[in-house]
Amino acid sequence: MGRQYLSTVAFVVVFLFIEIVQICMCLRNSSYLLISCVERERQTLLKFKESLQDPSNRLFSWKAGTDCCKWEGVGCDAITGHVINLNLSSCPNWYEKMDSMCNTRRPFKARHVDPSLLELEYLNHLDLSGFNFDGSQIPGLFGSFRKLRYLNLSSSGFSGRIPNTLGNLTDLRVLDLNMLYDYVYPPRFYTCDVDWVSQLSSLQHLDMSGVYLGKVLNLMGVLNSLHSLVHVELVLCGLNNLHIPLGTSINATFLPSVQVLDISYNRFSGPIPDIFQNMTFITHLDLSVNVLKYSVPLWLTKFKYLVYLSLEGNFFTTIQGSLFSFLRKMCQLKLLNLRSNMLQGEIFGVCEQNSSGCARYDLIELDLRSNQIHDHLPSWLEQFKNLMYLRLQSNLLYGFIPPSLGNLSNLRELDLSDFQLNGTIPSNLGQLVNLVFLNLSRNNLIGLIPHSLGQLVNLLVLDLAFNHLYGVIPHNLGQLVSLQYVNLASNHLDGVMPNTLVKNVRHLDVSSNSLEGEFYKILGYNKNINYLDISYNKIKGLLPENVADMMPALSDLLIGNNLIMGSIPNSLCKLKLTTLDLSRNKLSGKIPKCWDGRTLLELINLSSNELSGSIPSSIGNISSLQWLNLSNNSLKGELPLALKNCTNLEILDLGENQFSGHLPSWIGENFSSLQNLRIPKNMFTGSIPRQVCQLYMLKILDFADNCLTGSIPRCLGDLRGMILKKEEEGNQTASAPAPAPYTHDNSWQWPEEGTKQVLKGIERDYTTNRKNLVNMDLSSNSLAGFIPEELTSLSGLIGLNLSHNFLSGVIPNSIGKMKSLESIDFSDNQLVGEIPKTISNLSSLGYLNLSYNNFSGPIPRDRQLTTLGDPSNYAGNPFLCGDSLPKRCPGDYTPQAPARAGHHEDEEDKKEKVWFYFVIALGFVTGFWTVIGVLFFKKNWRHAFFRCIEEAADNVYVTIAIKVARLKKRMANNQAE
Repeated sequence: MGRQYLSTVAFVVVFLFIEIVQICMCLRNSSYLLISCVERERQTLLKFKESLQDPSNRLFSWKAGTDCCKWEGVGCDAITGHVINLNLSSCPNWYEKMDSMCNTRRPFKARHVDPSLLELEYLNHLDLSGFNFDGSQIPGLFGSFRKLRYLNLSSSGFSGRIPNTLGNLTDLRVLDLNMLYDYVYPPRFYTCDVDWVSQLSSLQHLDMSGVYLGKVLNLMGVLNSLHSLVHVELVLCGLNNLHIPLGTSINATFLPSVQVLDISYNRFSGPIPDIFQNMTFITHLDLSVNVLKYSVPLWLTKFKYLVYLSLEGNFFTTIQGSLFSFLRKMCQLKLLNLRSNMLQGEIFGVCEQNSSGCARYDLIELDLRSNQIHDHLPSWLEQFKNLMYLRLQSNLLYGFIPPSLGNLSNLRELDLSDFQLNGTIPSNLGQLVNLVFLNLSRNNLIGLIPHSLGQLVNLLVLDLAFNHLYGVIPHNLGQLVSLQYVNLASNHLDGVMPNTLVKNVRHLDVSSNSLEGEFYKILGYNKNINYLDISYNKIKGLLPENVADMMPALSDLLIGNNLIMGSIPNSLCKLKLTTLDLSRNKLSGKIPKCWDGRTLLELINLSSNELSGSIPSSIGNISSLQWLNLSNNSLKGELPLALKNCTNLEILDLGENQFSGHLPSWIGENFSSLQNLRIPKNMFTGSIPRQVCQLYMLKILDFADNCLTGSIPRCLGDLRGMILKKEEEGNQTASAPAPAPYTHDNSWQWPEEGTKQVLKGIERDYTTNRKNLVNMDLSSNSLAGFIPEELTSLSGLIGLNLSHNFLSGVIPNSIGKMKSLESIDFSDNQLVGEIPKTISNLSSLGYLNLSYNNFSGPIPRDRQLTTLGDPSNYAGNPFLCGDSLPKRCPGDYTPQAPARAGHHEDEEDKKEKVWFYFVIALGFVTGFWTVIGVLFFKKNWRHAFFRCIEEAADNVYVTIAIKVARLKKRMANNQAE
C-alpha cells in the first residue's frame, strides 16, 4: 500500500514538473507576456522616439502608459521583462522587391543616435538598418552594449570612420555594416585598421560591403584568425592583390571555416589566387566584377560543397579544359555565372563516354551571357535534368537549336537571343511545359512558328522578334492563359492576325510584318493589355469609337503605317495613354479637342495622315508631353498659345503643313528641354525670334521652306546642344551611328518613326540615329544680311543649310573650326569674296554646294576640297576660277601634250637645228664686223666704198628711168592704134 502511495506521489510530482516546464517554455515563446516591460526602459524608448522623425508613423503604438513589450519592433524577455530586441529596420531599397511591406515604409530620420539607448543594457539584438542618420558618424556608444549578439547598421546613412569600440562586443555573432545603398565615390565610410575585429571571437557573419578598406593590408590575416567566421561579404571595398597575405603557399590555412565569401566589385587582378584552394568548406563564392583574367581554373572543381559560383564581369578568356570537363565534376553546383567576360572560341567541349562521376547534377542556373563564344549549342546540356535557367544570349553561337533541349523538362527560362542561329525552331520545345520565359529573338531562324508552342501552358514571355519566320501566327498561342508578353516583330509573318492573341496578353508587339485584318476584329475586349504595337502591317478599318471600353488599361497604342481610315475617336482621351502613334495611315478629320489635365501622354505622333483644321488648344493640357509630331498633314492656322504649357517637350515637329503667322517668342521661353524643332514647308512669316537662342538643348533646328525675313540672329551661336563638349572634341560622332542594343525594358523609348532632314542634298528619315544628329536648316526663306560669325562656334553641327535666301557678305573665315560638319549648302544667295581656305580643314566634309553666288578668286585646292571638285558645286559664280571650272586662274600651269612615239629622234633633230642656227648667226656676226671694222678704221677704203655705192645707185636709177620711159611710149602707141 505504501509503495503504491509513493508511486502515486512520484507520478504527480513528475507530472506537475513537466507541466510547469511546458508552461514556462510556452511563456518564453509566446508573444503574450505576463510580465510587463521595465518602466525605466519604457521611458528610454519614449525618449529615443522623440529623437526620431517617423514619416510613416510606424511608431504609433509607442505611447506612454502602454506595455512597451507590445510595441512595434520591441521584444522583451518573457521572464524578466527587459528589452532584449529592438528591430526598427526600414528595409533598404534593394530588399523592396522581396518585401512588399517596405513599399509603404519611409525611413526613420535622426541627426544622431540618442545616448539614451544605453539604458537598454540587456539588449542582444539591435537592427537600425535603413535609417537616415544624415552622414553622422557611428557613435562609440555601440561598444557599450556588451550583451549584443546581433548588430545591423546597414544603409543607415552613416559616414566617417568605424569606431574601434565595436571590438568590445565580444559576444557578437552578426555584424552588418553594409553601406552599398549609401555608397558614393570617393567612399565616405571607411576604417584604417581592423584589429578590433580580431576581438570578436564569436563572430560568424561579417558584412562590410561599401566600406573602404583599401588601407587595411592585414585584413585577410585578421579574418583568418576568426575560426567561427562562416559568412564574409566585402563588396566594393577597394581591395586588391595587396590584401592577400604575402608569403602564403597553396597549403597554407586560409579562411578555413568560411562557407560564404563575396569579394565582388573590387580590384583583384590576374588569375584567381591559388591561396583560395584551401577553402574546402566553401559553398558560396562570388568574385564578380574584378580584373581577373586568363583561364577559369579546373581546381575549382575540388570544392565539393560549392553550390554558387559567380565570376561575372571579369576578363576570363577560356575555361581550363572545357565547360563540360568543368561541370562534370561539380555535382552539387547549382549556379554558375560567367556573364560578361571575354570567353571566346569553342568552349563547350564534347561529352565523353562514362566520364561523369555524378549520378545526377544539381545545376539549376547556367549564365554565359555577353561573351564572345563562337560555338555550336552542345547536345550534352540534356544531362542537366534539373536545369531551370539557361541564359546564353549575346554571344556568337551558330548552327541549329539542338532538339535535345526539349528534354530539359524542368527548364523555366531559355534565352538564346542575339546569336547567329539558323534553321527552324524545334517543335519539341513544346515539351517544356514548365517554361515561363522563351527568347529566341535576333537570330536567323526561318520557317513557321511551331504549333507545339501552344502547349507551353505556363509561358509568360514569348519573344521571337527579328528573325526570318514566315507563315501565319498559330491560333493556339492565344489559348495560353498565362501568356503576358508576346513579341513577334520584324519577321515575315502574313495572313490574318488571330484575335485570340490579344485576348489575355499585357504586351503585344507584332510590328513590321505583313499581317492583315480588320482593326476592330483584332482588338476584342482585353481588360488587361497595356502595350499594343501592330505598326507596319496591312491592318485596315476604322478606329472604334468605344476603343477606351475595349481596352481600358491601354497605355501604349502604336498602329502607325497601316491602312486605318476614318477619324480619330474622342474616346482615346479617356485612356491613360503614354504613347499614341497613329502615323502613316489614312486618317482624316480634325484632331480631338478632349484632352485634359489627367492625360499622361508623353508621345503623340499623328504625322503623314490627311488631318485638317488647327491644333486644338486642349493639347496644352498635356503637361507630360515630350514628343509632338503632326507633320505631313493639312493643318493650318497659327500655333495656339496653350501649346506653351507643354513645357516638357523634347521634340516638336509641325513640318509639311499650312501653318501661318509669326513664330511666337514663347517657343524659346517655355521649352527648355526641346531638342528637335522642325517646322519646314509651312507659311510662317516675320523674323526668327531671338528667344529661339534660349533653347540650349536644341540639336535640330529646321525652319526651311517658309516665308521668314530679317537676318539670322547672331545668338544662334549660343545653342549649347550644338557645341561639342571638351571631352567630345576630336571624337565627333558620325551622322549615322549604330542602333542602340535591343532591350526588354518596357519603359517608354523613342519609337522607330524617323525625323526628316535634308543632309548632303538628300532628304532622309533619321530613326535610331536621330539623337546623334545635329543639323541647322534655314534654307528657302527670304533671310538677308551676313552669315553671323557666331555660327562657327557650333562645333557639333553636322549639317548647315542656308541656301535659297538673300544672304550677302563673305563666308566667315572661322568656318574651319566646325570640325563636325559633313554637309554645307550656301547656294542661291548673294555671297561674295573668296572661298575661305579654312574649309579645307573640315576633314568630315562630304558635301559642299556654293553655286549661284558672286564668289571670286580661286577655289581652294587643299586637303578635303580635293575630293569635292564637282563643277556643279561652284556653278553660277562668274568670277570664280579653278581647275574644275571653265575659267582658269592666272598663273595656272597648262600641262604639255603627251610625248609621241620616237621622241628620242625628235630631240636629236631639235639639237641639230639649234646648232645650225647658231653657226649661221656666228658667221653673220663675224662677216658683218669684219667689213664694218675695216671701213671704220680705213678712211680711204671707206670713201671708195661709199663712192662705189653711189655709182651703183646712179646706174640703177638711170636704168630704171629708161625702162619706164620706153614702157610709157609703147602703151601710148597701143592706145593710138
